[in-house]
Amino acid sequence: MEQTSKKSMGYDESKMKSMKYKMTVYDEFLKEFDYRKKHFGVKENIKKKKRDKER
Repeated sequence: MEQTSKKSMGYDESKMKSMKYKMTVYDEFLKEFDYRKKHFGVKENIKKKKRDKER
């Protein structure tokens, strides 16, 4: 982003750092999630199974 557009949109340096950090954390989460999904599978209908156990 250009400096002028950052200022006009209300973004300062600290807010940009915060967004970059959050994006990094999200990217790491997606990598881990995709790895687990590929190697361990994904349990489907987890909520349904919990509900059935409660009954």
